Formats: sequence, structure tokens, C-alpha cells
Amino acid sequence: MKPKKEDQLFYFLCRSFASGRKETQSTQDLSGANLNWSYIRQKFIQEGLAGYAYVFLNTSVYKKYVPEGILAKLKTDYYYALLRNTLISQEAERILGAFNQESIAVIPLKGVFLAESVYQNIALRPSADIDLLIRKEDFSRTATLLDSLGYSLSLGCGDTLTEDALSLNSLMYVNKVTTSALHLHWHLINSVWPLESARDSIAMDEVWLKAKPGIIYGAKVFSLSADWLLLYLCHHCFKHYFAKLILSFDLIKVIEASREEIDWDKLIEDANRLEMTAQLQYCFYYLSLRLHYFTPGLAKLKRQNASTRRMG
Repeated sequence: MKPKKEDQLFYFLCRSFASGRKETQSTQDLSGANLNWSYIRQKFIQEGLAGYAYVFLNTSVYKKYVPEGILAKLKTDYYYALLRNTLISQEAERILGAFNQESIAVIPLKGVFLAESVYQNIALRPSADIDLLIRKEDFSRTATLLDSLGYSLSLGCGDTLTEDALSLNSLMYVNKVTTSALHLHWHLINSVWPLESARDSIAMDEVWLKAKPGIIYGAKVFSLSADWLLLYLCHHCFKHYFAKLILSFDLIKVIEASREEIDWDKLIEDANRLEMTAQLQYCFYYLSLRLHYFTPGLAKLKRQNASTRRMG
């Protein structure tokens, strides 16, 4: 079945977002195409790319083809994401400041932190909660701190914690006053995805050793090294079945921001050691298939597979 022309245009524009070009090699005459732009806008919203759509379409040669009403709604979507992420950022600033006061080391993950550090526009990366990584031995102090900040365990986590609960690798907290949600991690692999081998292979001491100190929202934090961040985001995409294209854009933005830092051979070596090669290869293949974005890692993995077949 031939894809709908609206879906074809949607992915055409997404590939333009991914390439960073405001104008592509071929321009389509959209003036008489009778497109359902409401459908296209909903696709952007569903994929977490409404902010991208507004910024791109508002400044590209395609602006004249977009109905004014649709562009106005995309503008509203953009500013809604900006407002929501601003509120989340303010709460993250409060929490990280408290972590600093208690000398608890923390690595911000995903969401508004990626929006701040690699997207460099917090309206472009929608967020729902605050994700933080701590050392497992700091859990007790962190739980006490979160309680003092008005956070309690989300429904389903119970009123008390057992060793079994701590084996989950993460817990969700909510603040009933601010309605904020905080996802607290002490491992890069969540138990919600059955990857015990990868989970057990990752030495979190190694992750923390390679973490880089920095400042975000005025607080001292650490950030994952580029290779660990890519492995983590690949796992995150895989775990969520590539549910939204924004997850793929996370990978692209990190790659673009860390080109000088990424050692692709070492990354693939680590993926092999951690039994995460399939995740890495599938993610890179997905980027090439959906967004026509090709990483050096994909070519290296293909050569590795070809070599393995020859040896077999």
C-alpha cells in the first residue's frame, strides 16, 4: 500500500530537521496538493516534534505552503512546550540545589537536561518528568532529601522499600503540590526491560569514573560521557520500541554535539562486551531508514558483521 501523501511529507520534513538544513535539494510544489495539514500537525505532536516543526516551517521555503491557521497552532504548541519545560526546569533547579547542599552526586538524564545541553532550546524537546541518576549507596540519603522536598513514592511502589524494590534500578516519585514527577535511577538499565546480562555487565563505578563534572541550572552535576550517553539512549529507544521520533532525535543531537569526543571503535567494543550490540546496530539502522541519517557506527557494525560471517 502506498503511504499517504501526508505521511510522505511528514517524513520528508523530519529528514530535513535531522539534516539541519532549512532547505532541501528538491522542493515540492505543495500549493495545489490539497494536503490535510491538521493530520500532519497531529503527527508532529504525537512524535514529539511540534516544536521542531514550528521553528523549521516558520523559517523555511515551505512556510508559504502551510495554512496560516496550522502555523499559528504549531506556534501555540511550541510555546506550550516552552512553558511546560520552563516549569520543569525550575523544579529541577530547586532539586539539584538541594542535592548540592547535601553533597549527593547526581547525573541528570534525558528530558529537559538534553533540551538544555544539546538541543539548546528547551522548547524543542518535550519532557514529562525529571530523570536523575545517583549512586545506589546514596539512595537512603536521597530518599530522605526527596521527602523533605515534598516528594513521595508513586502509587504502586508501596509505602516501604525492600531489597527487592531496590533491585528495580529506579523508582518514580511525585510531588502532589507541584504535580512534578521525578524518576530516580541508580543504574542505566531499568528492570522493566529483560536485559539482565547487560545490566549485570555494566559496572556503574566505570560509568561514574568517566562522568564529566559540569554546571546546570547553577548546580554542580555530572554528565554521562558521550559513549555511555549513546549506549543509554540507544537502550532507551529500544526499550520504548522507538515509540516517538523525538527519541531518535536525541541520538542525532548527541552525536552532532559530540563528534570530536566519540570513539566509534571503542563504543562498538563496549557494546560487544556489554551484549548491547544488537541495540546499537538497530538504533543506527533505524536512523538511516527513517531519517536518512548515517552514523560512522553503522558502517563499522556492518563490517564487523561481515567479518563475523566470513569467520563462521
